[in-house]
Amino acid sequence: MFEFTPVIAVLQNPMFKRFMALASGSAAGQAIMFFALPVATQLYVPADFGVLASFSSLVLLLLPAACFRFDLAIPIPQDDGEALGLVTLAFVSATLISVFYAVALLATVELWEDTIQDVIISYWWLLVLALWSAAIFSLIQYWAIRMKKFRSLAISHVVRGLIGASSQIGMGFLSIGAFGLLVGQSIYMGMGALFLAWSLVWINLDALKKMTRFDIFAALRKNWRFPIYSTPEALFNSASANLPMILIVALVGYEAGGLLYVAQRLTSIPVGLIGGNLSRVFLSEAPELDRKKRLFFFTLRLWLTLFMSAFPLAIFLSLLAEPLTVRLFGDDWIGAAQYLSWLIPAALLQFSVVPVATVLHVKSKQLVALLVQVSGFVLQVGSIWLCYAMGGVDPVLGFAIGSAFHYGIYSIVILVSARD
Repeated sequence: MFEFTPVIAVLQNPMFKRFMALASGSAAGQAIMFFALPVATQLYVPADFGVLASFSSLVLLLLPAACFRFDLAIPIPQDDGEALGLVTLAFVSATLISVFYAVALLATVELWEDTIQDVIISYWWLLVLALWSAAIFSLIQYWAIRMKKFRSLAISHVVRGLIGASSQIGMGFLSIGAFGLLVGQSIYMGMGALFLAWSLVWINLDALKKMTRFDIFAALRKNWRFPIYSTPEALFNSASANLPMILIVALVGYEAGGLLYVAQRLTSIPVGLIGGNLSRVFLSEAPELDRKKRLFFFTLRLWLTLFMSAFPLAIFLSLLAEPLTVRLFGDDWIGAAQYLSWLIPAALLQFSVVPVATVLHVKSKQLVALLVQVSGFVLQVGSIWLCYAMGGVDPVLGFAIGSAFHYGIYSIVILVSARD
């Protein structure tokens, strides 16, 4: 008989409590930005949010690779000198990538003229600044994790949420259009770096003074696999997540992108706040369950529990999508209700599969995990192009259908893999 005793034990573990303190700070930062959304939608039109959606996607597309994944390696070494070498490598990489991004945008600015992305490219300097500051936040965040400064890290998420949301709302009253949203989003992406840098640099000042170029070369020699192998994987996963929005804006326009952005924010809340956190708890118990031949039943039971618990909410949102959207955001956003109803099946399946997706890593099936992501990219982007080519079919509907098929296939692959 299936038992949740292992999960309960994890919940009582001091390490998990520290993680939850960190996760709660991240969740609070996201929640602040979300609860500011109904106010922001009264100050900006859907097309402004479409510019924001395209801007954010262009930044996030490169962000996972901006530090060449040296940031991801920072918590791993036992030696602080090597870790500080990784910090330096991540900082240099982020700066070089940002400079390259700026040069590339300026060199191709004429190609974007008379296209819908011309609006975004006019803010090229803000794109570069947002990418660099977000990358710096990432590397400082991993240093904070290494130093076990979970409280400072949690506070930084709240601080950047407060300042980012207040900036967007404050600039909305100035009637400067999409630029206000972009500035607020840029502040949200990078403000945490300033807070963490202030609280951590002084603590580690002596270690920074002792660091030599040999520490940097040693860190590069020991961790060269991160930029070589992990960076391409991160770029592909990022493309799967962000290219659909860029493509939809290019094909349909900024207004459709803005409506889709708001609809996605509504559906992403449970996945972001519950799914991601629960996946880490699942990963901590899955190896032991696999050794006891109980992983399949554990995975199946958890998937079914998540699906059935979220199913009533999915039905509720489907039936009340239009009045809920109008009540929260206003009459100008009624189009987001249609997109919301289309996205709900995919969101339900995503919510169910994300917490158990690490089964593929427990089973050492990284190739299968990569193929699943490839198929998801093909399904989502291919569905958008197919609907656009057919004419008369909203590409957003194609994106929703492709996403639902992707997460449905993902669920099947996870359950089959857990049974092996």
